[in-house]
Amino acid sequence: TFPVGTCVTGLNGLALHTGLVALQVLAVVFYVGLVGAWITVAVRTSHGSVIRGTLLAPPRPLP
Repeated sequence: TFPVGTCVTGLNGLALHTGLVALQVLAVVFYVGLVGAWITVAVRTSHGSVIRGTLLAPPRPLP
């Protein structure tokens, strides 16, 4: 999420500096995408660790 978060911060700064509504909208769209990615990772991590218990499981042996 590093590059997207940096883009969100940069777009927000540009929007504040220039006052362009298009940059404000783009910053919000990128931020919503970033939060969506965080939620996806959190849900899948909890599913893999809590529900299935496979997140920290050792690898399967080779056949």
